[in-house]
Amino acid sequence: MDVEEFRRRGKEMIDAIADYHSSIRDRSPFSDVNPGYLTDILPDSAPQQPEKWENVIKDVDRAIMPGLLHMLHPQNFSFFPRGFSFPSLLAELLSDGLAWTQYL
Repeated sequence: MDVEEFRRRGKEMIDAIADYHSSIRDRSPFSDVNPGYLTDILPDSAPQQPEKWENVIKDVDRAIMPGLLHMLHPQNFSFFPRGFSFPSLLAELLSDGLAWTQYL
């Protein structure tokens, strides 16, 4: 991935995250798949060549999203996130993008 593709895909990812949060009320708060469901739908080995970004995102929607517990769903009362906000997501992106290492 070069810098121009990173720029384009980054904008797409921000849109995807915003869409997720805009539609979270339309999702079930809890997963409806059985433990180990990924074993049946993932290939036996990793691809030998890089996959297209579009296919990776389709795999997230197809394989990962059904197994998620949507922690920020308004009907999920088991978790109250602290520190989650859109500004904190942007700060995380900036911190990771600049490879900042925080030492306490």
